Amino acid sequence: MIKTIQISEGFVKLKIPDPKKYKLDSKSPAFYNPAMITNRDISVLIAKILKPKTALDLLSATGVRALRLKKEANIKEVWANDAKKTAFALLKENVRLNKLNIKAGNDFAGDLLMESRSFDYIDLDPFGTPVPFLDAVMQKLKQNSILAVTATDTTVLCGAEYKACIRRYKARPLHNYLMHEVGVRILIKYVQEVGLNYKLSLKPVFSQSTRHYMRIYFKVVKNFNPLKQIKMWKEAGPMWLGSLWDVELIEKMYGLAVKSKNISDETRNLLYRIAQEAKIPTVGFFDLTELKLKQVPKLQKVIETLQAKGYKAARTHFSNTGIKTNASEKEFKDLL
Repeated sequence: MIKTIQISEGFVKLKIPDPKKYKLDSKSPAFYNPAMITNRDISVLIAKILKPKTALDLLSATGVRALRLKKEANIKEVWANDAKKTAFALLKENVRLNKLNIKAGNDFAGDLLMESRSFDYIDLDPFGTPVPFLDAVMQKLKQNSILAVTATDTTVLCGAEYKACIRRYKARPLHNYLMHEVGVRILIKYVQEVGLNYKLSLKPVFSQSTRHYMRIYFKVVKNFNPLKQIKMWKEAGPMWLGSLWDVELIEKMYGLAVKSKNISDETRNLLYRIAQEAKIPTVGFFDLTELKLKQVPKLQKVIETLQAKGYKAARTHFSNTGIKTNASEKEFKDLL
């Protein structure tokens, strides 16, 4: 018998394994990470705006994302699945607790995908790398489908495990102040390459690197060739060098987050910062702590000075001391 406590997230009630008894790892009876609330908030916001009719939460654990997609985004048909029996039992209990109509499955991810039909939205949020699941997932996407992919193997994507990144993602990472943005771009590149094997063109519409995970939302689109924007950058790559965000989508998400009571302050703050940097479609950024200045100026003062001189400039969510700008390196250093 799993010892549980009841909590709430967004507008749903949830029974989770008692954190005083169970560690937050893959051995937990059902994985629930409170640090991923922003991850799930964003799923709800994107679903409310893009309005998929069918959704699959492939690795659902306690079912919290599926429950929120059903209750808060009002998706017509939601599937939730987890292969672990203890997680499935808790998933079913949470569905009953919230009195929602959700199709709950207790299958291995590959088996479920083989037997199901395609979905408008598939959420892939594994413990570790998404790589083993991608081929099966691609076969259940269609035109205009949304694919959300999480990677928590950030030590690999950020270059601390350099050779592992080359083996797993077929790209060279960076292990410096740019590593989170480069890791996101490598992840995008890899998912796009798998998609092309199934004649799917995947365009990123939202990207983030937060705490221990990276998260990308893709839309399957026509007349789009991602290969044109997959190249080396500096000594890293190949990686996606195109836009990381759909600016119009971000602005709608932020506007909705401000008005919504079910969205956390952390999510609103993240979306505000991303909404600013999304308007500057450059690759990379400058980090004030990396420039070895005798006196480091205030970040906001640098941004205001750049803007006063006619450049675009904003903070980046990839670094608390980073600035995205369309100024060249020489122009930026001269200004400092």
